[in-house]
Amino acid sequence: MTRRTDIDIYRGLGILLVVLGHVSFLSPSWHKIIYSFHMPAFFILSGYLVNVKNLELKPWIFIIQRFYRLIIPAWTIGVICGLPFVAMLLMSNISGSDFLMKLYGTLTGATKVANNFFVTPIWFLYCLFIVEAMFYLIMKISSNKYIIALIVISFYLIAKNVNIFHFFNVNIAFIAMPYFLIGYILQSIVITRHINYAMISVVLLLGFSYLTPTEVDMSALQVGNGVWAFINLASALAGSYLLYYIAGYINSEFISWLGKNTLVILGFNYYINAIAKNILTFAHMEYYVILSFIIQIILLAILVKIIACWPALNSLVNGKMFVTYKEAK
Repeated sequence: MTRRTDIDIYRGLGILLVVLGHVSFLSPSWHKIIYSFHMPAFFILSGYLVNVKNLELKPWIFIIQRFYRLIIPAWTIGVICGLPFVAMLLMSNISGSDFLMKLYGTLTGATKVANNFFVTPIWFLYCLFIVEAMFYLIMKISSNKYIIALIVISFYLIAKNVNIFHFFNVNIAFIAMPYFLIGYILQSIVITRHINYAMISVVLLLGFSYLTPTEVDMSALQVGNGVWAFINLASALAGSYLLYYIAGYINSEFISWLGKNTLVILGFNYYINAIAKNILTFAHMEYYVILSFIIQIILLAILVKIIACWPALNSLVNGKMFVTYKEAK
């Protein structure tokens, strides 16, 4: 499959929004707008990129491939980010029980920063692994999109009404599956890039973000209840369309490059955010949101380049050491 530049730019724009959404002192209004669609947009894209040829693989081969693609990077990033905590443990600045709690949270996708090695954003990787595995199994059961949709909606309703276990963020995966399903359905639909649709999407995104009483936060299972769940879904679709629209009209090698390196940026975002915050606080400029954002992007880009200097580490962090079908036979 030929790599599409617009998809990389879509990813690049999405990861820029992730970084911006985590900047300290970001306006609550902008925070609410960004959170209304930035993570749903990634799930929609992931569904859009589903390769039905994977159904030819045996289940265990598919699971192993996705494990290497998503979980190994999460664990590698988690271990690296855990090194300062190892030092703290050796200096008795953190208890053994707290260290083990953070280690477990890091290796299973804990969404609260108090429960991991300062790598909260990697919750997405664990969640996507579960979503992809479940969707693969569902498609093994039936290729009928109506049946697939019925099963996905059933999982969503279960997650909304039953407190299911959190290991590898199975609970969030159930909530995320409708977005993934939408992306999968969009494979068979020709999506036109048109300025009128883009303007409508802007109006819907801003309007719904303003009206919704609760901010969307997928990691906290906050996607709205009742009619607000549908409104927030519409907001996510509007925002995702805007990313798709913009990605078709800009030709930025840098943004495309960011889109090819989202795992590193996602995984080390919190650490780089903290560094930028400390730098600006020292300079009494902590309220300069855009400056903090720019500093973080520069530092993250440098980090990507540094990691690329170590081929083995680069492969681990970017999920390139997966087992192919031929190797697994």
